[in-house]
Amino acid sequence: MSARNSPVLNDIFLLLEPMASEGPDAIQTLAREARLVMTARLASNSTTASSRARSIDEEDVQQTYQKALKLLQDPILPVRAHGLLLLRQLVAPQSKSAKMIEPAFVPSILAIFRQTIQDEDSYIFLNAVQGLAAMADSLGREVLRGLIQDYTKGFDGPGLTKKDIDVRLRVGEALAIVIKRCGSALSSYCMWTFVILVE
Repeated sequence: MSARNSPVLNDIFLLLEPMASEGPDAIQTLAREARLVMTARLASNSTTASSRARSIDEEDVQQTYQKALKLLQDPILPVRAHGLLLLRQLVAPQSKSAKMIEPAFVPSILAIFRQTIQDEDSYIFLNAVQGLAAMADSLGREVLRGLIQDYTKGFDGPGLTKKDIDVRLRVGEALAIVIKRCGSALSSYCMWTFVILVE
């Protein structure tokens, strides 16, 4: 069952968004889990085998990606956390897989990390924080722009809820990791970040 053969899933996914951010805590948790499973299933159904011949390393990347998506759909928390760890390893800047990962996989991996950063379990959201930082390191501008927008969103609006503050702190932690890794190159990143915020 996928959004391709059951378009109603797209409507359900959109309806779950307000439930994931408002209402009773139990409903929010269930809505976030449902959105995560739907994202993982959509991503696994949308990956089709390419017609070109793949190297062994490329096959390993594809298999790891598929394995991570299956693990994310598991109800057992440590299994889901392992799925996040596999995704993080795929996009880590020092890994060979970061250079071989198909660009079509990137939006779904980013969506998974952005959803799981809202999770209440520290093991899950810390893996998401590390994953977002790894994506900003290896994929650069667009991921960094999204993180900065997530961090600054709602500053000029009404009072923040505890959940808003928690999510902002976690995104800030991912940004802090990226800034720390910049090291002596931070000055050039500062100007780049300012340009991103102004755009």
